[in-house]
Amino acid sequence: MTQASAGESQDRRDGFGRPEKAFIALLQRDFAMTGEEAAGLACCCAIRTLRESDILVREGERATAVDWIVAGSAFVSRFSQQDGRLALVDLSAGDVVGEMAYLRRDPDAVYSATVQAREGAIVASTAFAALRDNPALDRARVKLVERFGQIAAERLNATSGMTVDAISTGRWRERRLALHLGAINAVLALFVVLSNSMDIIRRLAPSEMSQASFLSVFHISLDTALAFLFYLLLRALKEPPRSLGLALSDWHRQVKQGLGWSVPALAAAAAIRFWLHPHEGLLSVYALGGGSNLLSAAGIGALLAYVVYLCPIQEYVARAGVQAPIMNAFGGTFARVGAVVSTVVAAIAFGAMHILFGVSAVLLTTCVGLYWGIMFVWTRSVLAVTVSHMVLGVAAFYWFGLIR
Repeated sequence: MTQASAGESQDRRDGFGRPEKAFIALLQRDFAMTGEEAAGLACCCAIRTLRESDILVREGERATAVDWIVAGSAFVSRFSQQDGRLALVDLSAGDVVGEMAYLRRDPDAVYSATVQAREGAIVASTAFAALRDNPALDRARVKLVERFGQIAAERLNATSGMTVDAISTGRWRERRLALHLGAINAVLALFVVLSNSMDIIRRLAPSEMSQASFLSVFHISLDTALAFLFYLLLRALKEPPRSLGLALSDWHRQVKQGLGWSVPALAAAAAIRFWLHPHEGLLSVYALGGGSNLLSAAGIGALLAYVVYLCPIQEYVARAGVQAPIMNAFGGTFARVGAVVSTVVAAIAFGAMHILFGVSAVLLTTCVGLYWGIMFVWTRSVLAVTVSHMVLGVAAFYWFGLIR
């Protein structure tokens, strides 16, 4: 047997095999008690064994005893109305439960959290009354109260630090959300200005360039600039890629999600196609009289540019740039509110990105943006939404003749 193994076996024998001696040693070490004082207190304690997940104390129940973790480990959890049961801290040998209620001397004091054994634990318990009323424990009680006061002070200090951090984090979230929404409003205003300045901008383009080519080039340039703007904004916000839905470690699953979410949207698009063009075959590319353009080299090239470049760019802006930071800013407590607000704002921004193509295009893409926004809330994956955008984009090109 190695020296490390021998030490582990000794610890287990002292903790689990000889819990009384382990408890006395704990009191001498952590509470500065003499052997006689520790032995006297140990005689007033009941020692019990907890199996994995056994509950030592339950949140909301009346506090009646002080419990020491003699061996093993436990964890503290508390119920939150918004987030369910939250694990707070781990306990190990030497930690105490119920000392705050003992110091308060309040007969109606209750446990503020639930404590459960993690993989099993040995616990020594003594009732408050036994500690307070037994004259034989006078000297031990003085040392207990002194140590309990130190523990309370340490916890108060830690709680104060956590409170300051929480307030600071909350204020930073508010500033971050204000900055982000301000940037979105500025971008939307830019789109409105550009949509009313197209005649002026068109004069700067070569005269031989067709209207369709001009709109395509201008749209690609605008989306590229927009993506760069949001890249700089996200850098300023210090958002990690995973929180923005940009992680690609499990890209296979994300692609499958994108394809799965595309099915109901394709079914809806097919129904609309059949309603608008009942005499056209489902696989026909001649809807709205654009078939010849759709099958041309220019039409196929435009489709490839749309799928390979514009779809990822637009979803990076709408999901990672607009929607994800708003969701993150609202935090866990207001996650549902953040999901609704971010989905609506992202859909409006996505619709505004198509304002150059007219009001009808804005309304249509806003509706589709709502669907993709819900999809992003569910998947938290920009790649999944991009795949769906690609699939529906191809359908829009060939079913509805969007290439002119």
